[in-house]
Amino acid sequence: MIIITDSREQRPLEFEVPTIRECLPCGDYRAKFSDGSTSQVVFERKSINDLFSTLSSGYPRFKREIELSHELRISIIIIVEGSLRRILRGCSHSQRTPISIVYQLFTIRLRHNVETVFCQDRDEMSEYITHYFLAEEREHNDSKLTEKREPLS
Repeated sequence: MIIITDSREQRPLEFEVPTIRECLPCGDYRAKFSDGSTSQVVFERKSINDLFSTLSSGYPRFKREIELSHELRISIIIIVEGSLRRILRGCSHSQRTPISIVYQLFTIRLRHNVETVFCQDRDEMSEYITHYFLAEEREHNDSKLTEKREPLS
């Protein structure tokens, strides 16, 4: 498995698996599996400041990204560099209340099926993404094996 990092990602995470940089249509990280297929899941990395900005002035652009992901049949997972408690402490440069950001994240989950994962730091984000994609590749390979098996007579 190789993790594809979007070429526009300004502070890419470091992984203990091979990585390449490419322009992704949406998201910051996607996996390419050993059989050449790609994951139907992308991770959108957000620092706390970036999260507040994206869900405020940047929301129209982010909503277009969500719509594009639906057209491409790709699921987005927002992965936040910080805990829910950290988000609830707020962001000094934002006029949005922390609770309004949290409500918006859950509304996005309910309306657009975009999950949010909270990680304590960049290392945990990297580990989460890596293990998620490794599990997805195992499931992908298992389903291919099941398809190849002949039905019992």
